[in-house]
Amino acid sequence: MFFASSQTQASTPEFRGIWVITWDIYQQNGQVLQGEQLKTRISTILDNVKKAGLNAVLWQVRQSGTAYYPSAFEPWGKYIGGTSPGFDPVAFALDEAHKRGLEFHAWFNSYESFSTLPGSAAVHHPTWVATDKNGVAMPKYFCLSPGISEAREYLAQVIGDFVTHYPVDGVHLDYIRWNEYRWTDMTAATNEKSFYQHLVDEGNGGYGEFLYDQQHPFAQGVPAGFATWDDWRRDSVTKSVTLIRATINGIRPNVTLSMAAIGKYNWGVWNGYSAVFQDSALWLNQGLVDQIMGMNYQWTTPLEMSGGLDGACPTCWVDYIREGLNLGGNFSPGIASYRLASLNVWSNHVSIVEAIRKSTWVSGMQFFSYGDWEKVNYFEQARRLIFADPKL
Repeated sequence: MFFASSQTQASTPEFRGIWVITWDIYQQNGQVLQGEQLKTRISTILDNVKKAGLNAVLWQVRQSGTAYYPSAFEPWGKYIGGTSPGFDPVAFALDEAHKRGLEFHAWFNSYESFSTLPGSAAVHHPTWVATDKNGVAMPKYFCLSPGISEAREYLAQVIGDFVTHYPVDGVHLDYIRWNEYRWTDMTAATNEKSFYQHLVDEGNGGYGEFLYDQQHPFAQGVPAGFATWDDWRRDSVTKSVTLIRATINGIRPNVTLSMAAIGKYNWGVWNGYSAVFQDSALWLNQGLVDQIMGMNYQWTTPLEMSGGLDGACPTCWVDYIREGLNLGGNFSPGIASYRLASLNVWSNHVSIVEAIRKSTWVSGMQFFSYGDWEKVNYFEQARRLIFADPKL
């Protein structure tokens, strides 16, 4: 069965995505773009993605508990100036992406809710913010607790409202997990943007301290029905994904649901299963998500990438997701373009992609992120060196 599934996946077009972050869309040289300038900027981004031979954008539409579209639930986000740009930027980007034959996956930051803007998720619902063992809530870099059912329902409502209004190809869930932050992180950076960069550097994480909430304080012990706090935490995130899946299916059942998975599933110190209680393999195996998009940012050589996929088992992805692959689910590793740049090994893009393609069960790949490609104008070179074949 696994062989048959792999052959079917290998015969379909390769997924070639790239994450496009809010500040790379809505700002240039520190200035917020509005009106026609913003439309030009969005068109330029999509032109470059098409020029590179990519076929999908993971377009950030929600970040920090704020929206980058006219939301019925949340205020406009910081990087768009906290106000409407004079048109609906997501509707415009979606239409322009489809004109270019690109898939549009709406990227939602889930439980990350850093913003202190009035009406943002953590400000409007402060009792949902995660707490430490002593019941003290995070003082900044807020993250909501997946353990609170009202927070799970709210996130599903936000996504459901979005899917009702936008015929996107996919919904992409980021930060669909518990937070990994400690009290020392509360002074780790001086501004939100630099702290975000700190977060995407895999290896900096660990077991967090803000792993409780007001409804489930440490002092009351493990919630009823669970053997350990960790079991309860994983179950709470799985409940959230289940609810989001059902909500989307009730509105647009053909929308692909994907999630950004910590690069290592359950091995090593910094992994999804034990450090942030994200059971991504279970979700694929049960059909709750259609695609795992790995954040495999620690793998910067072809040997590391191939080992983490299927060459170094049991510390590999394929051993844990065979059932989901046989059901028709997909897995695509994420390549850290920003790390290849900082390590001065940008040319490794080519050999890493070649290593990925040798794992025939893999559906493609995605890159983090667009801004790093734009800095070196990699688009034409990427098409020539990596994506000359439009389908593979």
